[in-house]
Amino acid sequence: MKKLLIRENFHRFFIILFFFTIATTICKHNIWLTILCCPLIAVVISEYGLRIFFSVTNDIFLSWPPNVQIINRIAPGVISEDKCDSRFYTNSAGIRGEEFSDDQQYRILAIGGSVTISYYIDQKKTWTYILQDKLNHLEILNVWVGSTGTGGLCTREHIMHMRHLLPQYPAIDTVIVLAGCSDLLRRLIDDNKYDPNFLTHYDYWYGRLSRGAFYEIPYHSKKFRIKTGHLGETAIAHFIQAAKSFYFRKREEHQDNVGGMLIDFRERRKNAVMKNKLPDLSSALEEYALNLNAMIDIAEARSIRLILMTHPFLWGPNLTQEEKELLWCGWIEGMKSGRCYSNEALMDGMNRYNDKLLEVSQLRGVESIDLAKALPRNKSVFYDDVHFNVEGSERAATVISDYLARREPFLKK
Repeated sequence: MKKLLIRENFHRFFIILFFFTIATTICKHNIWLTILCCPLIAVVISEYGLRIFFSVTNDIFLSWPPNVQIINRIAPGVISEDKCDSRFYTNSAGIRGEEFSDDQQYRILAIGGSVTISYYIDQKKTWTYILQDKLNHLEILNVWVGSTGTGGLCTREHIMHMRHLLPQYPAIDTVIVLAGCSDLLRRLIDDNKYDPNFLTHYDYWYGRLSRGAFYEIPYHSKKFRIKTGHLGETAIAHFIQAAKSFYFRKREEHQDNVGGMLIDFRERRKNAVMKNKLPDLSSALEEYALNLNAMIDIAEARSIRLILMTHPFLWGPNLTQEEKELLWCGWIEGMKSGRCYSNEALMDGMNRYNDKLLEVSQLRGVESIDLAKALPRNKSVFYDDVHFNVEGSERAATVISDYLARREPFLKK
């Protein structure tokens, strides 16, 4: 298959070179045509030349760029009233975590969305890093914990991560999945356009979702495209991004005013038309259960321990005014609609997704942690609807480490 893709790109490349030769012959007596045509043809040649290059060199999946070191200056008002610095590092496998090494005796991979990756939280204050630290303090095994979480991903993409990332890594002993929130929010945003038949239409959805699920995927015929509004998906754009990542490899890249958009999102929600009744979630919850079962099947096939976790959230009937002003999620068909689901409606929806996760866990005999029940719903834990602040990360890691410490292989004898 790969040879066919390479041959296909070579054919296109030489066809373009042929037309380039004809065009330069026609234009050589007209300087304006030359000025107009040559740059355009050079771009097209570069695009397909790079496609040939990537079809030979790109053969792995990455959830994040490898070896990045980013210092985020978080905008005031996002997490705290003052600016704060947050460090985001990835290893050579594109995982937020330390490098794999032979002395690691137990490896845990966290899969999920933005709460799992905790992009705005400093590297050593994320719940995954703290979990690693707490388990290592038990002095039973040398533990590694890493995260492939990415903002906005739901169980559709989590399946992709389990299918494609796990075979690439050294042996992973346990996968922890924090899921539910993005599934709910995607259902609400899609509204009447929501398609609950993801697994049935997997091949169709894979092509569309893989761009968001991964930073890098192996080359395939539809990986790059030249289309208005999608220029970031060209081979040239990919090359520029790769060059940037290589330049900043092992260098600290500084980003200022990170997260400032959340302040705008919160203001928009204040002025939105609130809706108190959720749409029918039946088909979405059925799909959610199917996706969870698919992940369980993958874990069982690879003999990997799987732990499902309910998704904590701030939404509730007793929020203070200050806590209500932290909210920004729950839009119907996106922010442009000016319509949003109420705090109470979102609470109801999230409870139903969490209940479904626990139900699947019980039916399949898979471990689960009711993290949503274990954490208080107030601003001491969250800086917005669902994302942990520093204290919330510490509390979440404590709940998970306490659960693991009471079971093998961490149970003290």
